[in-house]
Amino acid sequence: MAVPGSYEHTSDVSASASLDEGELAERPNVESLMNQLSLHHHTPLSTSTKCVRLLEVLSGPGYEPIKCRLSQHSLDDDPSYIALSYTWEQGRKRHIECDGMRLEIGDNLWHFFSEFRRRRVLQEHDDKEWQNDIGRLWIDAVCIDQSNLEERNQQVAQMRDIYTNAKSVIVWLGLAQSHEELAFLLTKYPDLLEHDKLQTALLRLLSKPYFTRVWVSRFVYIAWASCY
Repeated sequence: MAVPGSYEHTSDVSASASLDEGELAERPNVESLMNQLSLHHHTPLSTSTKCVRLLEVLSGPGYEPIKCRLSQHSLDDDPSYIALSYTWEQGRKRHIECDGMRLEIGDNLWHFFSEFRRRRVLQEHDDKEWQNDIGRLWIDAVCIDQSNLEERNQQVAQMRDIYTNAKSVIVWLGLAQSHEELAFLLTKYPDLLEHDKLQTALLRLLSKPYFTRVWVSRFVYIAWASCY
């Protein structure tokens, strides 16, 4: 789900809509493909100051495994990237392919990757959108080696710089539920519904876990721009 801005909601376009039953039957099982890959390990970060990893989500149809690749950059070089603000969760685990290896992520982040890839595929067919595209992302769960305590501490210490230097910040609230998207629409056009319905929709939105975790959302306020 996305808040109004450059990442606002667009109608879903199913990549499989034109496939017949035979083609669907020939699709490889995503989890089976993932299990064939070796477990992901991060290449150690450069010892240069303010070094971070940025990721690029590779284009592909919605039924294929999510694939991405990492690269290292120094914040001193002012790289172009978008930072993600979201909530981790302890529920279902998923896998993506990162640098040809299997990387475990949470369900919430997996849904973000799916939506981000879908929108990038649409942008590829829009020359104006593609020219303005910033393809690299900074996402803590992927860009930081979570198994390396020393690296985690070092990256957390420079998180303020990471969010400040980002060209924008995407706030991912998860998949839209009930009237949540309506709540965003009503912030622009409050006359569409009576006040009590608007209030109910907004209260449901603000009750999402993201808004209860100050440590997650605080960096949004120091970014140059935010798009929800």
